[in-house]
Amino acid sequence: MSKLELYGSVSRCCFRPSQIVVSRDGGFVSQNCTACGRSRKISLTELPKLVCKHCRRPMKKCVKLNKNYAYTCSSCGRSVELRSIIPHWSEEFEYSGLAIDT
Repeated sequence: MSKLELYGSVSRCCFRPSQIVVSRDGGFVSQNCTACGRSRKISLTELPKLVCKHCRRPMKKCVKLNKNYAYTCSSCGRSVELRSIIPHWSEEFEYSGLAIDT
């Protein structure tokens, strides 16, 4: 499955878009500045809107019981954990301190 390039908020360091990536085993996600690569945490409110690929309706952002971010479709009931649709930090960026270098 091809991973999506999703973007959070504008970085505070370079004022550029921040790409959302998997940062740690278990599904922890963060956002990295697309200019300098600096990583930082991301909140639920900073996640972009997604549309369900099955029914084309807006999906709701949520936190699963395992504390991972996910999207759920109120229309068809499908859900997807964010970590399963975005790349790992090491596929896009150099190590910058927030992720655990494994």
